[in-house]
Amino acid sequence: MVFLIIIVTCVLSFTGFSNSSFFEKYQFNPYKISRHNEYIRWISGGFLHADQMHLFFNMLTLYFTADFLETMFKPSEIIVFYVVAIAVASIPDFIKNKNNPYYAAIGASGAVSAALFSLLLFNPWGIVYVFMIIPLPFILFSILYLYYSYYMSKKNYDNIGHLAHLTGAIFGIVVVAIKFPGSIPNFFVSLLNPPLLAQMFGY
Repeated sequence: MVFLIIIVTCVLSFTGFSNSSFFEKYQFNPYKISRHNEYIRWISGGFLHADQMHLFFNMLTLYFTADFLETMFKPSEIIVFYVVAIAVASIPDFIKNKNNPYYAAIGASGAVSAALFSLLLFNPWGIVYVFMIIPLPFILFSILYLYYSYYMSKKNYDNIGHLAHLTGAIFGIVVVAIKFPGSIPNFFVSLLNPPLLAQMFGY
């Protein structure tokens, strides 16, 4: 199912790259959702991307979560989880910009953050490669990521949906905590018993 999501996202994103009217019609636009009831935008915006690099990094991250998601969730649950994650991650931006006709957003980053952070409770000391180069323990990466997303969402320095990243990440953690309540005590046990550095980095 993860590969199906990746394929659909790539097809729709590449359609948007070459068809500006298609891109405009289906991007996330809180004002048009609120004023014109174009609710499809709430989901369809998560399947569009600004450019090929944006698409590549989102789909690559999603690909790395595939084994976990397909082990822990049924195929239908993966689809529901992903689509709901797109919607939930966009709620803060909808509330913030529903009266702003000039605001629009695209990208799967909120849902991808949910998929990535759904792993956190099971493996806080797993290694995440930032920019595919810098190795960090998942728990440290999570703290930095959440703080950075919160900080940048307040500053509005760029056009990146940092608030969607933050909301999506929290959504992923909450879903796993509800579906697998045993993951919570296991998380704290694992957190208090970190592996040796050699074990952590696979030596």
